[in-house]
This record gives sequence, C-alpha cells and structure tokens, in this order.
Amino acid sequence: MKKVFAIAVAALFTVSAMAQTAQPTATPKPAVKKERKQSPEQYAQRKAELLQSQLGLSPEQTKQVTTAMNVRNSALKSIHAKTGADKEAFRKEAKASRVEFQNKLKAILGPDQLKKFQEMRKANRRTPDGASDSKKADLELEDESEMDKTK
Repeated sequence: MKKVFAIAVAALFTVSAMAQTAQPTATPKPAVKKERKQSPEQYAQRKAELLQSQLGLSPEQTKQVTTAMNVRNSALKSIHAKTGADKEAFRKEAKASRVEFQNKLKAILGPDQLKKFQEMRKANRRTPDGASDSKKADLELEDESEMDKTK
C-alpha cells in the first residue's frame, strides 16, 4: 500500500513539474490589419452580381437591383442622420424603407426569381441566438445524432 501511495505521489510531482516547464504550443499571431470597408456603391454592386449569379438576373435586372440598393442605402443614411440616437424612430423609418425596397425587388424580379430569393433570405435569416436557420438546422441534426448514439 505504501509503495502504491509513493508511486502516485511521485507521478503527481512529475506531471506538475512537466506542466510548469512546458512551452506554450500556440504562438501569438501578429495583428492583421483589416481591409478597408467597401463603399455602399461597391457593396450594392457586389450584392447585385451575387444575386445575378444565384437568381439568373438579366443585365437590365442587375442594373435595376443595384440602383434600388443604392437608393435604399442613401435613404438609410438620411434616416440615421435625421433620427440620431433615437433607435425606435430609426427602426420605424428603416422598416418603411425596407418595405419599399422589397416592393421594388418584387417589381424587378420574375416570379421564379422572387421565390428563390425569398428561400435564400429564409435560409440566411439569423435567429435570436445568432445562428442562421441553416446552421441551426445542422446543429439540431448533430444533436439528434448524438442523442441516438447515447440510446
């Protein structure tokens, strides 16, 4: 019994001594300089090109979507300047701007394109816990498979 106790104490001291002398495995990475943000016009152009590839927009539709996005961005800027720190007033006016933008998109997109756009938005929508619906569905599937393993 004394030998087992002595071996356990020796192992404990050995492990603690090794832990104190161990070098950190991860070296700190140098700070990476963030890229400059895109202008609202560049963002609208990039988003319109993305929609063009995903929805099969014509060049005319792409141009109309870009214009609609630029109008919405400028409207949001003016709403923000007008409302200042009043978040509730900003939300009300921004919601009206969003509805107007969505109506413009409905007029620009065809029925199939609109349906696909709405499905894309639903898949990318954020939940209150911060995960997108598609990621949340993946997490739920993983949880279910883990529950099956424990049964």
